[in-house]
Amino acid sequence: MGSVKNRSTLTLLAFVLPIAVFAAKGPVETNQQSLSKIYSTIKQKSGDISRLQKDITRLESNLGVSNKKYLKVVAKKKEIEAKIFDYSQELNAEQIELEDKISKSKRVLSGLLVNKFSADESLTGLAGQKILIEELATEIKRLQSSLEKIKAQKQEVYELEVRLTEYKNLENELVNLLSSLEFQKKDKAEKYLSAVGDKDRLQASYDKLRSKKLRLMSKKGMIDLGINFSAPLDSYIGLEFDKKGVTYKYKGSRPVLSTASGKIMYQGTLSNFGNVVMIDHGKETRSIILGKFVPKVSKGAEVKAGDVLGYTRDSRNQEEKLYFEVRKKNKVQNTILLLERKSVAKNEVNADNT
Repeated sequence: MGSVKNRSTLTLLAFVLPIAVFAAKGPVETNQQSLSKIYSTIKQKSGDISRLQKDITRLESNLGVSNKKYLKVVAKKKEIEAKIFDYSQELNAEQIELEDKISKSKRVLSGLLVNKFSADESLTGLAGQKILIEELATEIKRLQSSLEKIKAQKQEVYELEVRLTEYKNLENELVNLLSSLEFQKKDKAEKYLSAVGDKDRLQASYDKLRSKKLRLMSKKGMIDLGINFSAPLDSYIGLEFDKKGVTYKYKGSRPVLSTASGKIMYQGTLSNFGNVVMIDHGKETRSIILGKFVPKVSKGAEVKAGDVLGYTRDSRNQEEKLYFEVRKKNKVQNTILLLERKSVAKNEVNADNT
């Protein structure tokens, strides 16, 4: 029983894995000069967009680093300003108080010195005056020493003011740098949006020309498997195709539709390419839908054309791709030639409205 299961798994992988190669392909080369030229320009625009994205990311990183420096400088500047204010207020008050005490002490000392030479003063009185004079002199020296310390502390305040000036200059430099980086970022963002718009318009023109080429191909001979296939998305912004599968480009969350009536033969995940749904349409014909969508059907379910198989994941308005191919006897068919003409023509309408 285990060997049967393993053989079944290997058969399924052999059937599914080649899809990943097809799904990863971009627009195929064309012999038409106009298509080649447009595709070349699209590649150039894609390169410009990639470089601009890197530039914007680098600028945002520089802005983040510079903004952190700016905030630290502003915080340090405020800290120094607060210290200067507190120290200045306190030292000024102490200096005024000390100078007032020194002035009063000197006046008292002068009075005592004058009275010392008074003729009617007794010896006891003179001795007392001498003691007072010595004490006042000592007090005046102490007060003057304290005053000198305050002046020294004021020198520290001056040094803080010098540092404050340096921080103010650094703040101005960082403001100018932030302004310059913001301007550069805005300029790059405008160029990025312009490049994306140009690329989308070129891609729409490219897809439209390829659709017209398909019309010419279909007139020469359409493959007929006896089954009418429609697109797996009701709305899309473009498609890519080669001689095998078709890749639909879309944005946002969209319903993924059954392209024809049949029975779900497999539903699961395929490596890094997303989820896959296989439908057996009879007549040895199967279709495969692969991409970033969430299936809402299970193996064995019967579906009709247009039934919802699941929903694409919302990619925040980023362009995503959904791959679709048809196989006959397990051989990949030129799927684009199996689609209903109205399904392909819809792409030209989308291109005109882009």
